[in-house]
Amino acid sequence: MSTGLDGTRRSTSSSEESSYASDGSTEGLHPSRCGGVVGARYRVKGRLGRGSYASVWLCHDLLGGREVAVKAYRAGEQCGEQGLVEAKILEATVAARKTWLPEEGVVALLDHFLQDTSSTRHACLVLEVMGPSVFELGQRCRSDKLPHGIVLAIARDTLQGLDFLHRGCRIIHGDVKPENILLTRLGGAPVPQQGHKRARIATPSCARRRRLTSQEVLFGTRGPPPRFGLADLGSACFVGRKEPSDIQTREYKAPEVLLRAGCDCAADLWALACTLFESATGRYLLDPRRAHARPQKLKLADAAVKVSAPHVPRGTGALPLDEEHLAQVVELTGGLPDAILRRGRFTSIFLVERPLTGWVLRQASLALVSLARCNLQNRLEEHLESTSEVAKLDKLLEPMLRPEPGARPTAQEFLQNSIVV
Repeated sequence: MSTGLDGTRRSTSSSEESSYASDGSTEGLHPSRCGGVVGARYRVKGRLGRGSYASVWLCHDLLGGREVAVKAYRAGEQCGEQGLVEAKILEATVAARKTWLPEEGVVALLDHFLQDTSSTRHACLVLEVMGPSVFELGQRCRSDKLPHGIVLAIARDTLQGLDFLHRGCRIIHGDVKPENILLTRLGGAPVPQQGHKRARIATPSCARRRRLTSQEVLFGTRGPPPRFGLADLGSACFVGRKEPSDIQTREYKAPEVLLRAGCDCAADLWALACTLFESATGRYLLDPRRAHARPQKLKLADAAVKVSAPHVPRGTGALPLDEEHLAQVVELTGGLPDAILRRGRFTSIFLVERPLTGWVLRQASLALVSLARCNLQNRLEEHLESTSEVAKLDKLLEPMLRPEPGARPTAQEFLQNSIVV
């Protein structure tokens, strides 16, 4: 038996019930064989992917006659609650679409229900089919670098999606990253899906010989440029509600999120900048787990920095990730505004203010003013050969990476920039 998230019951025959099963908290909804029906109308064709809280299945809608993606949350109270929250977020986007004129650039909610099995219940969301992700596209390119034209297309479409969420819905996405930006259309047509097997993007031999062109990356299609959309609103929240305790994936966390200094839509712009840098260069912009992977200029500067003993050295794995992350933010941006440090609820956990040296990382005993700087342009030049590409990306990303969230332009303002239009 399946149940709508609003409490509506849907009948499912016993034979259909036996065609799928649940493996509890480890996998969420798990069909024992393809061909099983969930939600009384969605026949399972194969798995598209899985994450920490849910798995996603390619299904055929028996009533609508089209392919859909069913996101099934794992069993358990925490996962079930997150499924309900995401359903509410997506329902708000459905309502906003009725009056929103520009391109939305966000995954569409088609249906939702609760699926009962013999021992568990799963929250299920029915979504439009999208993919592959920007992360998967990058893996098919030499050095994981997407062509410049594709990076700009990702920027344009993601900014449209964020503008829709921010202005049209008053929603913070909360987890912008390459895995959550998916291809939606090729040459004006929806992307074909092949169950759990991804469509081939480019031949490995071609990827080894030379850098791929935009068209080769996207199946060699001709015509209108590809389109991308934002997916996975499981970490999203409404603007002005209680500040979320844990949003954004580690490498894409904005400084205000690290410091708990108040989170708003600007945090999504910081995460988008990190995503676009990664898509263009094949490298993380900030990588707190691997301090040794920082630009060579910064590693050489480490030896010249004087610290007071005792201290926890960087790059050993002993330094708290948040401290290393803040250090890398300072190396990138040149510093953290005093205002954001003073309003941060977690500032005193990671930093201490001293009369002579100012703000100092608590366990590393490193003054923020003593850290070397390697700005965005330097980092782009380290990985990209084209000076024009470096200049365009630096102009686009630098405003997104301003440490004070109030100084970052909005998604709407970025869309008025000729670089991405």
